[in-house]
Amino acid sequence: MPWPLLALIATLVGAWRVACALGLRRTIDIATAFTLVFCVQMMGLALLVGGLLGRLSPAPMLLAALLVAAVEVWLTGRGSIDETRARSAALARDGLGHALRGSLRRPVVAVFGLLVAVQYAWRAALGSFLPASDWDGLVYHMTGPAVWLQQGHIGYTPQQIWADVYPQGQELFIAWIGTFTGSLRLAWTSGMPFFLLGVLSVAGLARTAGAGRAHATLAGLGFLAIPAVLVQASTTYVDVATSTTILAASQMVLAPARVVRSDEPAAPVLRRYLFVAGLALAVGTSIKSYNLLAAALVFCVALAQARRMTRMGTLLPSASALLVVPSLLLSSYWYLRTWLKYGNPLHPFPMMGFEGKLSFDDIMRDNTPPEIWNAHGLLAKLWGSWSADLTRHAFRYDQRLGGFGPQWVYVLLPALLIGLAVFLRRRQWDLLWGLALPLGVLLVAHPGPWWARYTLFLAGLGCVCLAAALDVVRPRIVGTALGAVFACVSVLGMWWATDPTHIVGLSGSAWTLLTAGQAVEYMRDPALQERIDPVWGYEPIRRLPDGSAIGATIDGPQHVVLLLGERRQRNVVSLGWSRDIKDLRKAVQESGAKYVLLGSTGADADLYLAAIADAAHFRHLVHDGGVRGFDLFEFREAGDGEVGEIPAGDGPDQRK
Repeated sequence: MPWPLLALIATLVGAWRVACALGLRRTIDIATAFTLVFCVQMMGLALLVGGLLGRLSPAPMLLAALLVAAVEVWLTGRGSIDETRARSAALARDGLGHALRGSLRRPVVAVFGLLVAVQYAWRAALGSFLPASDWDGLVYHMTGPAVWLQQGHIGYTPQQIWADVYPQGQELFIAWIGTFTGSLRLAWTSGMPFFLLGVLSVAGLARTAGAGRAHATLAGLGFLAIPAVLVQASTTYVDVATSTTILAASQMVLAPARVVRSDEPAAPVLRRYLFVAGLALAVGTSIKSYNLLAAALVFCVALAQARRMTRMGTLLPSASALLVVPSLLLSSYWYLRTWLKYGNPLHPFPMMGFEGKLSFDDIMRDNTPPEIWNAHGLLAKLWGSWSADLTRHAFRYDQRLGGFGPQWVYVLLPALLIGLAVFLRRRQWDLLWGLALPLGVLLVAHPGPWWARYTLFLAGLGCVCLAAALDVVRPRIVGTALGAVFACVSVLGMWWATDPTHIVGLSGSAWTLLTAGQAVEYMRDPALQERIDPVWGYEPIRRLPDGSAIGATIDGPQHVVLLLGERRQRNVVSLGWSRDIKDLRKAVQESGAKYVLLGSTGADADLYLAAIADAAHFRHLVHDGGVRGFDLFEFREAGDGEVGEIPAGDGPDQRK
């Protein structure tokens, strides 16, 4: 059995034993808890082995996975074996079994589920057979893991500022995968647990709202069909994880009120659910710092639930500990790391009394279309973005306009309003103040709420409200018809997000989004893959010999991963900031770099001109911004030799 498969199986078994031993009442809650325990375990193992022990390699990672799984089996005890079997049988019977039986009675849900599965199989093919091309993934989501793997431990990443300051929770999955496979080709799979978490949490919240299993299943599948969700399935973006952890925490906070029997004490059941909610918050705050606000909101809701259900304050201290301690043990690492180095745990942004050099508003302004930014009022900005999905357009992983698809405008937005009315009519106050209100606060508080990928939790809420609304529609045939309409419009949105793809390639002399057919051609032909943006801009780097050390200033190329290579066969060192050419020569000598990248404009402009004049030390290899806007120089300490062509590499990654 391959070592990564053995480590994965051990982690899955241990996580499932723990999820079954928690004593949660509903099958959907156990499945959500299992996903969260698995995420915490994978992230914790990577931090333990790669961070604390500094041994980011296959043997220590495998040994740690086996030991932790063994401890989990031992702690849950022999008595939990029967419980695990019973829970497994219940999952097969109530989950998979019900889905199969229900497909015969609800063909719309079955067909919709099949089409969603086909869509994600296509995304898996894009991620597996084409090189990574998502911008932020290449800039910092993959950079951290690549540098950690190269240096053999999890630490700082001076080569790229954003990989050095942002929480890197999901990136720990990439490090885990890269440790065993030696490659970052499967980095896109780091998001898969969170897509599963999205289905489960939306379905779980729908069940809490009173929806039947069929409508809850439709809601979960509907979340996966949101274009802004599915287009990230073949990337390393973390927006799906950011929102689904919020939804999962809300599921665990709101579920106890529905599962506690009137003849039993509420406190023990509530503690179990709050512990899992704490795990969700720990994962969420490990992935994006904005989830600190979400964690605070969920914390307030959880304490209000504890007070309401137990009718006394004695549970509040233990409830607080269950919610906060997991984050202190897991996500605090990233904020402490940044705080120690930069003096601000949220560097470079000013937040919570800490000073910073950038603001969210500045970043949003630079990346928001003028017609949205200049719209007056939040509702006008939101509608300006959402209404873009009324007509067909291309969908990207970093969607600027629209993103929720036509299903949002035509079905989910009206269903959201109807669902809130249903909650009000049923007096489900906890769904109003415990789910809708916190998510509304998150929407309004975000500096770019019109940007769909940042507010995917809103689409999740819409799917929950749809399930609740369909459950009250009578006669039943009308609800079935409305569900079919939602499925059809969602399939239309998925198709719009499929063709063209989000991949930019060179077709003739023009850059264009590849059609699905062109993407298949690129999968078959490795030579075509070099025409994908931004991979194409680093062709000269791929010709360097394996083991080459490349120096870059603070204004150097953003895509450090493409400088390193998929197998990390090159080394990238940070040269920092130099006042003049003498400082630059000293920095290059101390770093051991053989090659240097300098831009003719920006912060490097003066150094670039000085390097051109210093031909004794800087041999000009690639001119006119041939490496994504930068020129490549060979550094020579002795200062001898003539300017020549770039050396041809003899490694496996060489391209002629």
